[in-house]
Amino acid sequence: MGPIVLVHGAGGASWRDFAPLIPYLERSREVEILRVPGHYEAEPLEEGADLSIEAFTDRLVEQLDRLGLDAPDVVGDSTGGWLALELARRGRARAVVGISPSGMWTPEEGRRVERDLKRTFALARYTLPLLTSLTRTAAGRYLVFSPVLGTRGAALAPEEASHVVRALARSQVGLGPVSANKDENGDLKRASRMDEVTCPVLIIWGEQDRLLPRVQGERWKDAIAGAELEELEGTGHHPQYDKPEEVAELVIDFFAR
Repeated sequence: MGPIVLVHGAGGASWRDFAPLIPYLERSREVEILRVPGHYEAEPLEEGADLSIEAFTDRLVEQLDRLGLDAPDVVGDSTGGWLALELARRGRARAVVGISPSGMWTPEEGRRVERDLKRTFALARYTLPLLTSLTRTAAGRYLVFSPVLGTRGAALAPEEASHVVRALARSQVGLGPVSANKDENGDLKRASRMDEVTCPVLIIWGEQDRLLPRVQGERWKDAIAGAELEELEGTGHHPQYDKPEEVAELVIDFFAR
């Protein structure tokens, strides 16, 4: 069996969002990380690059081709979940686990997400030294991650938590993916054509997610035939920040079917 492929989110995300999860996955499977270009610790994008979901998916397809992976098992987190499901729609995934995937918002929900992200990016860029200092303690990590994400960050080691904050502050694309994915009314685009996904899909949702409400997980489940939805108590937008072992168990068991 080939590796599990991980796809992180867009904007202020990075592969570090998977740091608590990777050791548990590697107990059972090899892991391959796709670093989304234009993000922290990933290859840069050329100036004026297309930041649409379609373009980011194209870049991930190129990475899969370079790795010689036709249709692997894919785990995507946040916008990475949307990208993973786009890969599935193109026939480039054997099965997908989407962790709190974005893309199933109403116009009003999308506007709130955009407002929250703007504040979060500004805070990270103007107060990076303070936030980095706060991530050294459990109480500080709660203060940093809970207001927007609804997560305690309990499973994030201090070093990894500081990387998460730096990913926000130093992202090349910043809010570009938000601006590039709007419709003619200026609202965030919603995931479409998901009825074309034919592979097995599991959606994992943090019960305390403050960025994306739980109803969006239900919408993903309804949009994809046969999709399953698992809600995790005591977790927020990145469930692996709080319960990585439980998330890994769900992933491994699902892919083993």
